Amino acid sequence: MTEFVNQEEAESKFETVLPEEQDHPMRASAPIIIDETLVGLPELELPLPTVNLPSEENLVDLFITTQVLEQIWQRITNTQRMVIEQINHGLNAQAMLENLEEARRLIMTSKENYEEADHLISNVEYRVNFMVRMKAASKKIGIPLFVYELLCIVSVITLFLWLNQGTTSAYLSSISLPAIDIIKLVNSMVWGGLGGVVGAIYALWKHIAKDQDFDPQFALWYITNPLLGIFLGGFIYLLIQAGFLSLTAGAFQGETIQSAAVIYVFAWISGFKQNVVYDIVRRLLDVFRVESNSSTTSEENTQDPSNNNQTDRQQL
Repeated sequence: MTEFVNQEEAESKFETVLPEEQDHPMRASAPIIIDETLVGLPELELPLPTVNLPSEENLVDLFITTQVLEQIWQRITNTQRMVIEQINHGLNAQAMLENLEEARRLIMTSKENYEEADHLISNVEYRVNFMVRMKAASKKIGIPLFVYELLCIVSVITLFLWLNQGTTSAYLSSISLPAIDIIKLVNSMVWGGLGGVVGAIYALWKHIAKDQDFDPQFALWYITNPLLGIFLGGFIYLLIQAGFLSLTAGAFQGETIQSAAVIYVFAWISGFKQNVVYDIVRRLLDVFRVESNSSTTSEENTQDPSNNNQTDRQQL
């Protein structure tokens, strides 16, 4: 009886293990910097293909006529020509041509394979049309976005130089609060904005030149990324100053942070990859959520004595 109860307890403990992304904050199994894509086409989980059902021979002869077969054969030929002319990515072109070859083989095997062949051709047509739209969007939207990011870099660098000149620096020092150094706060915001600009330029290069999957739907991301980097850089300074991140000599009893370079580096990282900050915020919220849940559970156990009786019966 005791072995059976212990086995049930072990199984219940095994079932309550949280996955890695739901682990408690600052555990070794859940790093702060996670491997995520910056921007681009979202990775969608395609549904599994349905099981091929037997076709009714009379209906196949009725709908899949010789004219329909000639049309789909012509589609394969036209799509193959478009792949050769439009696709300049070797691996993508090879995969598309193999799909078209498979579609030809299916049609030549039996006209009952019409649906499978049409599915392969439609996928290739979609990819080719997407690449054509991507090239047009890269010229129409990608180049203006690149110019915008260059202007942001010039603006951020100019702002950094102006803030650190003698007159402006002296004024900011005069209005600093006892627990917050205004100069370090503003510089953290500037470095966060610079990281956001660099992240946007890197994403443009990655999705236009390297991966060739640029989507104009994400144009707003490229515009707002430098602005979000500015505010996240300031948030990083406040987070370290408040003592939530012990990366440097932090604030203690009203003292300001001494290692400003580390703050600026972390602010730049937060602007470059903003998911780092979002993950930190989520972990901070988990801290308060875990504490509230634990206190609620302890109160329920105290108020309901039946829980203790049930535990005693299980141990027996």
